[in-house]
Amino acid sequence: MSDTNGVHTITSLIWPSEANDETMGGDSRRIPFDQIKPYFGGGIVKLSTPGLYVFTCKVHPYMFAGVIVDDPTTEGLDLGDTIDIAGGLNNIPTSSDLATQILKLFFVSTTEKNWQDYTSNDPWTVAYPEVSVRTDLGPLNLSDVLIARYHNGDNSVPLTALFNPEVPGVGEVWVDTQSEQTTGKTKHGTVTVVDAATWNIKQKISLPAINMNNPHNMWANRDQSVVFVTQWFDNRMTFVNREDGSLIRDIRVGDSPAHVMTLPTTDELLITLNGENGLARIQPGSFELERRTMTQSAGASNANPHGHWIKYDGSIVSTSNIGTHDAGIYDTTTGAIKSRTPTGPGSHPIAAGMTSEKLYMANLLNHSMSVVRMSDGELLSTINFIADYDPIGGELTDNDGNGQLAIGVLPIQTPVSPDGRAVVTAHLLGMITIVDTQTDEIVAMLPCPQGCHGVNFGAKQGGGYYAYVTTQFANVLTVVDIDPNGDGDLSDAKVAGLISMVSDDNLPADDTISGMRGQGGQGVLAIPNVYNGWVQGLPDSWKAGLTAEQVNPAP
Repeated sequence: MSDTNGVHTITSLIWPSEANDETMGGDSRRIPFDQIKPYFGGGIVKLSTPGLYVFTCKVHPYMFAGVIVDDPTTEGLDLGDTIDIAGGLNNIPTSSDLATQILKLFFVSTTEKNWQDYTSNDPWTVAYPEVSVRTDLGPLNLSDVLIARYHNGDNSVPLTALFNPEVPGVGEVWVDTQSEQTTGKTKHGTVTVVDAATWNIKQKISLPAINMNNPHNMWANRDQSVVFVTQWFDNRMTFVNREDGSLIRDIRVGDSPAHVMTLPTTDELLITLNGENGLARIQPGSFELERRTMTQSAGASNANPHGHWIKYDGSIVSTSNIGTHDAGIYDTTTGAIKSRTPTGPGSHPIAAGMTSEKLYMANLLNHSMSVVRMSDGELLSTINFIADYDPIGGELTDNDGNGQLAIGVLPIQTPVSPDGRAVVTAHLLGMITIVDTQTDEIVAMLPCPQGCHGVNFGAKQGGGYYAYVTTQFANVLTVVDIDPNGDGDLSDAKVAGLISMVSDDNLPADDTISGMRGQGGQGVLAIPNVYNGWVQGLPDSWKAGLTAEQVNPAP
């Protein structure tokens, strides 16, 4: 990986259970394998125990590599009898639902032809390797098993129909279509701008002059005139003119900038440096890096913060520290560490949301959400997204007793609605969960194409909010209405729309799209910014389209 613009790690995600148990012939000194910090280059490890090994990058956790160590005396490629999965799931049979779900995700995510494509009305056709693999049940045909379990025996599945929400949204929705290709660039990635009033695409922004590299997340300045776009596979952040999509400035901020937000009080920018150990900070109106806030004390392991959130009064910022598996809370003025709350060994905290008092931290690899009291960093509870799920057979049972059958595997972005009522979480395996902040329980689960990733809230015309949810492996945007009838009961949350990210060739664009049309949905930003603390500072021209409750939401 020495030819990339960004830093990476090689980290064990899946391995044969025997491989890290010396009593069973494994070598616990080598597996699980994990680079201590991201850097340019790779690593060397000897794999000797037969079975399946999957590696990922901790910074960019959908970069995958798979290796099978095969015993030539057995029939089929050896997956092993059981596997361990980073995050604490151990001794999972290789024929189990969880094991084959993850295999399905691996082959969908790493094979672009397996992504759902709305450039035509053709069915979604998935191709898996036609190979014999040895599991705990003996030899099985990998393709036959996956198609039988997850495609009803037919690998050609009609696409879910596109439809617009009945009630328009307010303003615009900006989506990082991170995998879209254009002729004037060697790097992938565009920004797709949607008119929330009509649900039509307004323009595509690719910025070929700077070879914009995998745009990942966005935020806007106080008057919504400038959009900040991080380049996750690089070391740069870009300033974009919201009105016409033109380039204002492109600057180096640090390795693998992931998320960007502004302080609601001052409009200062805070950018997480996912490949490093801090937050880059830029003064409002400036185009130069001013200083950094370190996310770990001197001499300690790198925190490698990914998603962050800032309290509505601008006093604290919380970061999801993937390197140290904790939720960090920091004073935004001094940069002092106020608390560090462990989220579990190997949990891989990845994104945050906040009410006025509580922090919600999504933990990618142990399929959970940590609920933390921000005043002192105390862990109040842990929401287990797979409590109802039987990883062996795949059945759902109400094991947590909340009356809602739900599953959420591999949670990613997880913001709290501007009124503080709902946490909406995108799960990479293809589901959306809704958590009620009054009870901290899952109250609804909604469908999403596989590769569900980004979430952000925007205003719904006439009152209420839409959650906009992106998908990495399908060129669509899912629109979620968290409270369709406005009665405060979130259990009737629904998918209100499914919007294509594929643009008309005649629409405004700064380059010619050449491939992966509308694909790779990552970060999403609704303009105007209607989160509490930010919405009050909007110009009157933007406030005019909002209700009184949307202009002054509860913290």
